Amino acid sequence: MTSTPVTFFDVEPIAEALANGLLLLTPNQRLASRISNAYAVFCAKNGHKVVVAPAIKSLEHWLDECWELLLLKADPAVLSKSLLTPEQELCLWQRVVADSESGAGLLRPANTASQLRSAYNALHEWQLDYDDAAIANHFSGEDDQIVRDWFKAFDQYCDQGDYLPAIRKTSLVIDALTDGRLAGVEQFSLYGFEDLSPRVKALLSVVGEEQAMSFSSATKSSVTVVACESAEQEAQAAAAWARQIVRENNQARIAVVIPDLAQDRQRVLRLFQEAFESDFSQAATKRQNTPFNFSAGYPLSEAPVIKAALQGLSLTKRLLDVDSLILFLQSPFFLFANNDQGSVAWLINLIKNDRQFQISAARFRQLVEKVDQSKRQNQKEGWPFAEALISLATLVRTEKVHVARPAQEWLGFVEKTLQLLGWPGPREADTVEYQELKQWVLVLQQFARLGDVSSNMTFDEALSQLTQIVHAQVFQPEAPESSLQVLGLLEAAGLQFDYLWLTSMSASQWPPSPSPNPLLPFSLQREWQMPHASAERELQYATNLSLRFIKSAGRVAVSYAKTINDNPAEVSRLYRDYPQTLVNEFLAKPLHQSLPLITSYHALVANSYIETFEPGNAPALNEQETIHGGSSLFASQAACPFKAFSKHRLGLRSVDDPQVGLNAADRGSILHRALELIWKKLKDSQSLQALDDAAQLQLCNESAQYTLSEFSQYKLILTGARFMAVELERLSQLLNAWLNVERQRAPFTVLETEAKHAFRFHDLDLKARIDRVDQLSDGSFIIVDYKTGKSNVNAWWGDRPDDPQLPLYGHIIEQGDSHLSGLAFAQVRLDGCEIKGVGEEDLPEPKLQWNKKIQSDAGARDWPELKQHWQRVLHSLAEDFISGQSRVDPKHSVNSCQYCEYASLCRVGVEEGDLQ
Repeated sequence: MTSTPVTFFDVEPIAEALANGLLLLTPNQRLASRISNAYAVFCAKNGHKVVVAPAIKSLEHWLDECWELLLLKADPAVLSKSLLTPEQELCLWQRVVADSESGAGLLRPANTASQLRSAYNALHEWQLDYDDAAIANHFSGEDDQIVRDWFKAFDQYCDQGDYLPAIRKTSLVIDALTDGRLAGVEQFSLYGFEDLSPRVKALLSVVGEEQAMSFSSATKSSVTVVACESAEQEAQAAAAWARQIVRENNQARIAVVIPDLAQDRQRVLRLFQEAFESDFSQAATKRQNTPFNFSAGYPLSEAPVIKAALQGLSLTKRLLDVDSLILFLQSPFFLFANNDQGSVAWLINLIKNDRQFQISAARFRQLVEKVDQSKRQNQKEGWPFAEALISLATLVRTEKVHVARPAQEWLGFVEKTLQLLGWPGPREADTVEYQELKQWVLVLQQFARLGDVSSNMTFDEALSQLTQIVHAQVFQPEAPESSLQVLGLLEAAGLQFDYLWLTSMSASQWPPSPSPNPLLPFSLQREWQMPHASAERELQYATNLSLRFIKSAGRVAVSYAKTINDNPAEVSRLYRDYPQTLVNEFLAKPLHQSLPLITSYHALVANSYIETFEPGNAPALNEQETIHGGSSLFASQAACPFKAFSKHRLGLRSVDDPQVGLNAADRGSILHRALELIWKKLKDSQSLQALDDAAQLQLCNESAQYTLSEFSQYKLILTGARFMAVELERLSQLLNAWLNVERQRAPFTVLETEAKHAFRFHDLDLKARIDRVDQLSDGSFIIVDYKTGKSNVNAWWGDRPDDPQLPLYGHIIEQGDSHLSGLAFAQVRLDGCEIKGVGEEDLPEPKLQWNKKIQSDAGARDWPELKQHWQRVLHSLAEDFISGQSRVDPKHSVNSCQYCEYASLCRVGVEEGDLQ
């Protein structure tokens, strides 16, 4: 944005003191770096070619330097301890929780361990000893005592291993400064601290002489309160305001402060990119540095290239999360990224067809092999990913991932796995990805060091630890300096600007509500005025910080949202006395005119026009065209010609949402398979009649058990013993209830079960699978179709029957000189099993015999006439389909469209005005 060095701190008043060796301590390294940069610019402007680096450090950075100096001196007190890294500390806390009886029932033990570490550090920050009687009295509750026991267990682990948590190294440094093993400093000064904890005060008391310094600040500030309609408009207005200032003066120091920037990073970043980079959202736009500095980093686990690595490593698990698996397959960071996208798309479709939240690794390999085999048949070459997956399965077996070993020994397996999958992909890494990959190397080093404090772990446990480390790493890409800063509260405190916009200053947001540590007694936190412990402390903190912000810039805008979570809001009482205005008045023009992306959108809409399109018929079907979906096209054509065209010619289909447990389609498939097994064994009604009740029930149990075991190969929920037992009992009862209905039928022989047929009907080559074909005592045939839902023979009547499938199957049977005497729905339901249908007047099956009601409903005099009618209807539907009739013409305005998956395509429910 500017080539002139930008500084956000007036260093001139303290430049001489810094040159003379003053140690300046700040609360964070960001502020220290800003002041150091300002000092360097100041020296350059004053002609100093060689400058001694000033002693400007964050307090923790300076403390680390003291520790390293003691190590270089081989100080016995320091050498006797192993300083824990943050990752090692968290691992040790997780071990404490896991080894305790209280931790066994926790749903999120890793989260508890993180909160425990925070609570433990807070106690040491305030120099409180949980063994002290006065402090121990606060731990009177049962839960408090559990926390106290965890603290003790952690200290015992540390003592046994000579480990030293980072929070406790301060006491060793204090001892070294006190007895002269570490030299103090002549003078030091503090800047940017809002509050000092007892630990910090104890450290500073032995550092040396504190020198009071005068830090300049803007003494005259113009403050305006800006009322916005929403939090979204707040960020948009701040971005538009900053853009206006930059266009007028690109040397102006501008800051937009957003208190919850870390939590709201993605939304705020998007809004600022919309304001400054109108083309950032285009797919072809390469990722590049933003024209502003954005202080909030993001978890390294959110970096696409790193997330892809974790997804690839997850392929070693026995169960795979479907959502993560699909993201993995769409990633550009693996060997299949730039080729064979058709194979990837087909594989994703196969995975979704299982309608599961998780699938087994074995099932995933089966699906990949299916795609690979098809590719070999059609293209005479295999799919590299299939070969990589087989190699990975071999690696998993040979490495024995279920055997526990030290953390560092898993590094080789991680490297081999990612190498097999071709990570990080064939494309060249961009600047940000290159930085993320460098951070990944450091993460692996941190993970390896867990072996010093943790017990041996399986690879699933190792991957869980690695994922935690990656998620805890906050990554911020390097970016060139800019005069515009988007900052959080703590990052902005202490800096100086020309213009400052402070957001989220409503009464409900500022001062913030108290948020005491949930694992420390509230009474203890209130008594010692620990951070976030009470409303009084939050008010004091907010007041001090607000005053600092108002003095940090010449022009200050304070904004708030008038509506938060659908509730009215007003500005914080800390800013009520300042003049208030609305967004458009403050910007001097409507907000949308200040945002290029919105302006471009409005211009596009204004210049666009609506073209009226009247959908007509599709081209006629040709011989080379593939028909999708088989014989069901007749039902689709009858329901709506557009549905038949979309489904059976275009091959469009939606993907069902995954469901917990078995859905209706699953249970239907299971029932069909179980009945197929039963009738393959019985073959006829005589064998069924020969069974007594016990034998019939045993047959049902055996068929149900075999079927469910078969389906458990790819329905993971059936691998659970309890669910399997419930489903087995349900299915056995259902089968037994249906066989009791079959016992009441006239004699029959089952000729076919689940038989596949390929046939030609009116120039259409189709395939069908008929549930069952029975031969009756007179030698004629009936078709039986199993239904687990409600069924009605009325679905066969009319010129556009709702379910013409069985009349079509009748055509198949009669092609081979067989006499079809009836069609039947077999309704198999626990709330009532029955067989119903239609057939000849003298049919040996009484419930299917022709009667006057059927004659009236069907509009035919007898069974032969009804079959002829069906032939005409089916030929008419086939002719319409072949000729390309595909208008949006649902048979029933409600029922035909209620469950149709093509509503978004045909737009049958969209009024003409909605298209404007």
